[in-house]
Amino acid sequence: MFCPECGTRLDNDMLFCPECGTRIEQESAKDFEIPVLKGILFTHIPNLARKLSVSPKDVTNLLESFIQYKTEQGVIYKLADAGAERKSFFKRKKNLTQESPWYEYADILKQIHEEEMRKHEEPSTFLFIIGGDDIIPMPAIPHYLGNEASDADKRIDTDLLYAYPYGAQMEEAICSGQLFFYDALFYVGRLPLATDAAFQDLVGYLQRAVENPVIDIGAGYGQCDPHWMKVTAKVTDRMNKERLFPDYTPLPDDVLYDKLFLTPEVDHQTIGQVFNTNAQLFFFNLHGGAAKETFFFLGQSIKNADDWRVAVFPAVIAACTQPNVVVSEACYGARFIGFDKAHSMLLTAMAANTLIYLGASRVAYGQPDPIEPDCPVQMSNADIITGEFVNNMLDGLPAGAALFEAKRCLHRVSEIGPIESTTLVEFNLFGDPTLFVMNRKIDKSATTVSDFKIGALSSPTETASKLETVPIKAEEDSKPMSLLTQVRAQVDANISEIQLKISDQLYKQWGISPRKPISMSRTTSLNGQKGYEVQYHLDEHKKVPDGFYNILSVSSDLNGKIRSVRVTK
Repeated sequence: MFCPECGTRLDNDMLFCPECGTRIEQESAKDFEIPVLKGILFTHIPNLARKLSVSPKDVTNLLESFIQYKTEQGVIYKLADAGAERKSFFKRKKNLTQESPWYEYADILKQIHEEEMRKHEEPSTFLFIIGGDDIIPMPAIPHYLGNEASDADKRIDTDLLYAYPYGAQMEEAICSGQLFFYDALFYVGRLPLATDAAFQDLVGYLQRAVENPVIDIGAGYGQCDPHWMKVTAKVTDRMNKERLFPDYTPLPDDVLYDKLFLTPEVDHQTIGQVFNTNAQLFFFNLHGGAAKETFFFLGQSIKNADDWRVAVFPAVIAACTQPNVVVSEACYGARFIGFDKAHSMLLTAMAANTLIYLGASRVAYGQPDPIEPDCPVQMSNADIITGEFVNNMLDGLPAGAALFEAKRCLHRVSEIGPIESTTLVEFNLFGDPTLFVMNRKIDKSATTVSDFKIGALSSPTETASKLETVPIKAEEDSKPMSLLTQVRAQVDANISEIQLKISDQLYKQWGISPRKPISMSRTTSLNGQKGYEVQYHLDEHKKVPDGFYNILSVSSDLNGKIRSVRVTK
């Protein structure tokens, strides 16, 4: 078979020409039973064409063909081009550029929404952004932990703001936490493109998305750091119960725990012996890093704190043969801005066979395993977001709605402080947000849930208060005993007592030996609860690979009773 436009030889199942993007007419191989969804396909066509070294017409034809195929499947996308000239309030033509702020791009989405409302149309609720930060800017907000943040640049990349395109004031709303009480307009997904992306990468993804509006899940694969194996088993319990994990041949306990492979025992030299390249759902709870050279996921030994080993790296994901979903709890597990395909797990995945990827843009926090066998296994932050996302997709929600509902769950079950807020905004969805999954190993029909509704993360009747972080020094030099000094001494004594209480609980419940805190902050959450946030080095001697963070963060009430314990991922 050959392309009718440029004559390129084609495989029989191709829907688009990889050279010119022309739509190839053929009968669909699958019948899908999915609800009618409506959304916006959002990009900057001139910049996208320039990046991929093709003409704007090539890009337009490709996207319009994609929209036509999706319409036939019950997904009604309309194309919004941020590169088109538009009139401002002063009637002058205005073009958006890479220097334009995110809210000027978002204003286009708001105008579309308002036009739909004026015409009494069903509003578009899905937003599929085509291109990386150089095509449609990804908002970056100040870190909730401020100067205490481990992140190198103290800012968080998030697409969540595009769900709330109400203008520049949303930047303050997301920093204060007020954003979570606004009604979101869109479920957001983005298709990032690497610095070395080619037109074929865009064509390939869109073709796979059309071929797999419902991703058949027949097998899953899970891998984690042994410090989090019990927690990860709880997070992936649904995958286990629905028989997505195979029955493996018995392996040593330090290699396999409850069908989860453990790193460092499974490392870059041995992963080929256990990794399932035919799986369609991957779950990773490992460490990730920010530096360019740390483009892999790795784990730390329980027996030897100096033993850090690489396990999963881009070539492993590139070897996957089936359309798949990747869920990662790793720090920087979804980094992509300014990276090529070889140095980003996300970009490699999206250029290979991954259709949906969920991951964090910054340092992610989750729960450590309890040491004592009688202590219950708990989940927090990244564990809740990723676990609920998988559960929601298996329940029949499309990817975009599945993530929004997962964030709603975290907001509902957690005290919202700086780390919880960071988690809510840093986890981003990559890929077409209208895609579904279906586990065909269990006896149920392919009917998907259609009564999902977008709205606020929290009930508008709840009282919201601005996040407050007041730094408190852990130690202070002695001074002459003035009245002020005596007051400070009493405060320090109270803080020391709280630190001792926290250390005692950490040792008894999690087996973490006492250590000096890096920082201690007074916090006020969105629901008005006051307390402390204390951070420690998880490794006593700071033995962690360059470019990685291994931080223990503890949230307590004002009396030092621990509410939650999180570790970096």
